Amino acid sequence: MELKDGEKIFLKPEDSDIRYSGEVLTVEPDGVTVKLPSVIREIKKNATVLIITERPDYYNEWQATITEIKDRILKLKWQWLDRREFFRIDDIIPIGAKKISHEKKGPSRITFGEPLYPLSDKGIMEIPETGQSQQGLDSAILRLLLEINKKLDMLLEERGNSGEEEIRPQPVNISAGGIRFLTDEKVSKGDLMEIRMHLCTCPPLKIITYGEVVRVTEKNNKYEVAVSFKNSEEEVREAILRYTLQKQRELLKKQR
Repeated sequence: MELKDGEKIFLKPEDSDIRYSGEVLTVEPDGVTVKLPSVIREIKKNATVLIITERPDYYNEWQATITEIKDRILKLKWQWLDRREFFRIDDIIPIGAKKISHEKKGPSRITFGEPLYPLSDKGIMEIPETGQSQQGLDSAILRLLLEINKKLDMLLEERGNSGEEEIRPQPVNISAGGIRFLTDEKVSKGDLMEIRMHLCTCPPLKIITYGEVVRVTEKNNKYEVAVSFKNSEEEVREAILRYTLQKQRELLKKQR
């Protein structure tokens, strides 16, 4: 969901925990103009801020730089010009998350699943047990079954790793900028979380990355957590971006 003219938002300076309310006046391809209720001295030109939309059923954020201040009117430029990065989808994916200390944070990692069966020199998939090429089979169905099998192997591998959080499928709202999900672990705004997720792509991806908790809501003895990926490596955000665009295309095909 994109910003709209007249939408109520919050501005959060990068080096502050304080959020200031505002209203979107205009949205342009490279930026946005915002009106504040009063002049705020803490908000300065050239500062980096997060533009946040928050509703009971929706959360999103955009990173921007303040390029001009005139009384209560701010002009901001997007730091990520590829606006697709903020496209969010609702999905069900295997995910595990836990709170960690900043000292335990490591580099984000992406593991690409390898084909279960190799291709022959002619590009035809072969089953090792018989060595016979599968020209008579529907290749799309065969590849789908193999990828499902690969995902199951990855899940079993994760569950067998002692000392790690459980990876299990659950509903999420995800974009290249962040993810929202339910957890049993009590966390607070500003905590650092390690996120492990499996994305059903071809080949399947196993991602380990880190993010900052930006919102927590208690729901039925669980915690709905919104985590920002703003400091994650570009490769991680790009992989998630490709996945969300793929899911969007699949949804559009179903609606035709």
